Amino acid sequence: MQINGFNVRVATVDPRQDEVYAAYQPGARVRDIAKATGADLALNFNFADIKTGAPIGRLVVDGKTVVSDIPKTLPREELYMRTDGSLQIGKAPRTARWAVQGSPVLRRAGKNVIRDTIERDQLGEDIWQRKAIRTAVGITEAGHLVMVTTVDAVSLDDLGKIMDELGCPDALNGDGGGSTYLWPEDQGAGRLLGSAICVKKKGDIGMGKLVAICDGHGMETPGKRTPAFADGAVMKENEFNRAVAAKLDAHLKRCGFRTLLVAPADADTPLQARTDAANKAKADLYISIHANAAGEAWGSARGIETFHYPTSAASKRVAEVLHRHLIAGTQLPNRGVKTADYHVLRETNMPAVLVEAGFMTNQDDARLLLSESYRNECAEELARGICEYFGVAFKREETKPSLPSGSVIARGKIVESKQIDGVTYVAARAISEAFGATLSWDAKTNIVNID
Repeated sequence: MQINGFNVRVATVDPRQDEVYAAYQPGARVRDIAKATGADLALNFNFADIKTGAPIGRLVVDGKTVVSDIPKTLPREELYMRTDGSLQIGKAPRTARWAVQGSPVLRRAGKNVIRDTIERDQLGEDIWQRKAIRTAVGITEAGHLVMVTTVDAVSLDDLGKIMDELGCPDALNGDGGGSTYLWPEDQGAGRLLGSAICVKKKGDIGMGKLVAICDGHGMETPGKRTPAFADGAVMKENEFNRAVAAKLDAHLKRCGFRTLLVAPADADTPLQARTDAANKAKADLYISIHANAAGEAWGSARGIETFHYPTSAASKRVAEVLHRHLIAGTQLPNRGVKTADYHVLRETNMPAVLVEAGFMTNQDDARLLLSESYRNECAEELARGICEYFGVAFKREETKPSLPSGSVIARGKIVESKQIDGVTYVAARAISEAFGATLSWDAKTNIVNID
């Protein structure tokens, strides 16, 4: 995914639901540590001597200090787990279940503290400004652990802003560069590091949370449609809304969530009936899907905006997460996260958001709203955001590869071909190479020979 223009990998877990622990295996790679301990996720973190695979700086595993500080690392802080299972960034007490050390601290209580901790930890000014592939962890206000590796080279300031976007008031930098490794996303061997932060997922990854899905309006709601296209056709808003709702429903069920469609009929279900259904079912989240409009004629306004009720901190957090995913995935103009006194936001007893996923009154946006690929993108990004909010992993849809019509397979490989008027033509060189033959061209007779 992209955050602030940088490609990153993100895994969010809930330590109250999942088993999060530090693992120590001198001379081993992160991948091997994960497999040996049965982890579903694993992240490099401690600095290490990559020749021997020995962690550098304090490391606590199962309540015991297995690697002690050296003088240079003494001031540095750790990500650690308290006895009650919650996570903290600071100097781990003796009672900590586990602790992994990093430096510098990126954020503390919502503020950038990079410069202060670089000076304290004796890291050097060049480390601050240099761009590199990086590793970081953060803790959200809800207590979730966010594990991040960057695909692009970023500065520490860039990394701090990424962690801010991910909703982490507290964040710590780990060993980066060639040591950066998030398993199983990364499949290479990786360096000898000797330790890792590991996660074992528990039960269904959606934790059985109930998400109420609301496709805005109805098929025949007056005025809720695009202006007429050149061919006279229009798109009704609910065509987009219900398509995305159905796709989101499938994504969430695959990820272990329960879902409730609060407006399953073509008719415009009253708002009170929608919110009553969600409240009665005691849903954990309410999401209302819409397409926007600015007047009745074609105009220039375009982009995505996401709404939450003004006094709901939980709804604001959900809105920020979903909005970030939508903007990163669709690349449409960012109109921001906003507040509104809409019925579905005000009358719900759970965190609730309303998404406006593009303007029906903008021809560029409208063409996207009509397209299956854009509807797929919106549904997946919403599902990824919901998974992040609840601290679970997004489970990809398993698809079987399909071949284009008229494909030619030679010895198990697809070879170059083209269909013209129902006839499939195959490149002679592609066929000869597939069968390990020799191709020659007789210019006098215009004959291709394959031997």
